Parts: sequence; C-alpha cells; structure tokens
Amino acid sequence: MTKTVSFDKAFDLIEPLRRSTTASELRAAFVRATKSISDCYIASGRVKGGAPVNAETALVTYPDAWLKHYHERKYLDIDPTIVNAGRSYVPYRWEALQDISVKQRQMFLDIAETGIKGGITMSLHTPDRAAFVTSFAFTKAVSEDRDLVALGFINSQYYETLSKLSEAELPGPVPTFSRREKECLLWVSRGKTTWDISVILGISENTINAYLKNVILKLGCSGRIQAVLRAIDLNLISP
Repeated sequence: MTKTVSFDKAFDLIEPLRRSTTASELRAAFVRATKSISDCYIASGRVKGGAPVNAETALVTYPDAWLKHYHERKYLDIDPTIVNAGRSYVPYRWEALQDISVKQRQMFLDIAETGIKGGITMSLHTPDRAAFVTSFAFTKAVSEDRDLVALGFINSQYYETLSKLSEAELPGPVPTFSRREKECLLWVSRGKTTWDISVILGISENTINAYLKNVILKLGCSGRIQAVLRAIDLNLISP
C-alpha cells in the first residue's frame, strides 16, 4: 500500500536519518522511512566502473530466496541497475529501460515472479566518479510522482548521513554563498520550482538556474535535493 507524502512530510521523515549516530541506526531509520511511503525492498550501495565497491556500506533487504537465485544466475555481472549506474543522472522506472539484453530482461521477469510489481533506481554521483545507487522494488505499484520524489529525498539524506558517518564527505571549509544563492536554495527547500522562485524573486528562470548550478558545484553535489540536505547539515539554510 502506498501513502501519498507531501514535501513537508518528507522533511519529517528524514529527521531520524539526520539524527542517526551509527550506521546500523541509520539503516534502520532509512528502512522505516521508505516503508512509511510504500512496501518495498531496498538494494543500496556504491558502484564504480560497473561493479559494487565498499561492500561495508551496502544495504540489501531483498528476501534470501531471491538473493540466492540472483547469485546463482550471476545476475550481478549483468544487472542493468549496476552496470549502467554511472550513466544515469535521473531516477528511472525499471519498465522504462530499453536496449537491455535477453538475460537482463530475464532477470526482471524472474524478480516479478517473486511478487515484485515494479521498481525504480536512483543514482547519486560522487566526487570520486563513483555512484551511490539505490533500487526500490515495490510489492505494490507506486503511481504518485510525489511519492517517488519523497523516496528520492529520503535516499539523498541517507547518502548524506552515511557519508558523514563513514568520513566520506568532501573535506575543506564550508563554502560561502551570495544572498541570491541562499534565497534560491531556501525556496527549493520549501518545494518551489524554478518558475515559482523566478516569480517570488522577480528574476528570470535562467538566472535562478545559474544560481542553483553554482550552489550545487560549491557543495560538491549532484542535484538540488542533495544540495538542500547538505546545506541544512552545514547550517547554511533553515527551511
């Protein structure tokens, strides 16, 4: 069953992740937060060069029977959610994948036989040219876009806190922002679109995008949501 989640509610869901002080506490908070949106299994971890790395940071909640079948069929070697991790910059539904091999298609047919109704994969690109990949396999269909956005929000916070706990975040001084850069990021944290912000601030959408691009680069992030979460952790903004 899915539970439609508002942008404000998503902030409430990530708070336990932000407060986590150990990896085990963080993983438990991540699983609880995702289950508040949809019943799903999770496979999450770092991928580089088309293969998993840093196994100690991985989180997998799939049933043992599926994991056994997955490894027996050597699906790890061809799993498109892993092999193509470095090429994807936006979340995608599994059914939208094209140009996949016969064996890759068989992998999705096999997992469907376990009761999985569909899945979505998200990749966060890291400064060392790796990707932090999370796949959600749903036991019931998720159709609401806002629920998928909320899952992305939760996943970004999971990565941020995990990076902090594993000392994998970028070192160096806290970046400085211009007044406009802070304003733009603050409005993003409140769920506003580029068009909304341009109306509020009275400047063009191109200018808004330029400010946000600068913010993302300064924070070493791969997107707006990740930038918002990192800025909150650094006390640069308070939504």
